[in-house]
Amino acid sequence: MTDTSVSYRAASSADVEAMSACRLMDPSAGPGDPRIAAYLDGAHHPHQALAPRVAYVAERDRVVIGFIAGHLTRRFDCDGEVQYLHVALPHRRSGLATELLRQLAAWFMEQGAFRICVDVNDESPPARPFYSRLGARAINDHWLVWPDIRTVTGLAIVPYDPGWPAAFQAEADRLRHALGGLALRIDHHGSTAVPGLAAKPIIDIQVSVANVQPLAAYAGRLEGAGYVHVPSADDAFCPFFHRPRLWPHTHHVHLVEWGGAEERRTLAFRDYLREHPETAREYEQLKRALATQLGGADDAAREAYARQKSPFVERIAGLMLKHD
Repeated sequence: MTDTSVSYRAASSADVEAMSACRLMDPSAGPGDPRIAAYLDGAHHPHQALAPRVAYVAERDRVVIGFIAGHLTRRFDCDGEVQYLHVALPHRRSGLATELLRQLAAWFMEQGAFRICVDVNDESPPARPFYSRLGARAINDHWLVWPDIRTVTGLAIVPYDPGWPAAFQAEADRLRHALGGLALRIDHHGSTAVPGLAAKPIIDIQVSVANVQPLAAYAGRLEGAGYVHVPSADDAFCPFFHRPRLWPHTHHVHLVEWGGAEERRTLAFRDYLREHPETAREYEQLKRALATQLGGADDAAREAYARQKSPFVERIAGLMLKHD
């Protein structure tokens, strides 16, 4: 969860001194960038930068502990660029950088800017894996691009990625190592398991076990692999885990009973979409409409997205099981 003692607001040139002090909290960051003030005042123009530009700060007890800034651009045929992102060393790995990026992403979306780039130079080694985890893709040695920045804030539906099956296999190997003989079978399901189908860039994985309860038999092992359990009424038949802890997620795991109704239903839906491209396109259109309608910026919107897909999923799974 994001730290509720931290507040976020739009910044101005009056915040430059506090932003510089935040940077100096990290001895490895080097001296403050004198261009920050000029950037916020509009006097410093990065290559192919366009107006407008914006910055946000994160504060705790009225002390700036992180900041981000960005602008519109024509660089790499993108719509926007992340110019600065810095979190004071004591506050890293708290979700603060992700929340700052969400603040900026929301502003980009208000500007109609969706394809966003960011420079990941050698001075900040953690930057590349951080942005990559949040959906950015490398286009060269120094630049990453989000094809759609909505992957950061909510329910972006992206084109099919041929790398998804390999991503599933790599994660399945991790899960087999974590669960050992408890995992009787591991299946790739959901939209990323259907070739050609646009999807949220999240690998859905179904792990079949002898009995889903007691959950403690699995929870500790999955937590050791980086997964977080989400308690719900479905724990009785399909406990749900995700990683990483904060949205956006990269992997979802559902535990089901081996040979049970939930296992068969999930795989029936996947297999039907694989065998019926026209139905897969219909499902894609539904997902895009719901993502646009609901946004997906919080848990409630994402739950509504899943709930409103359910009638379609149940209808298709029922067709497949009827002929099983």
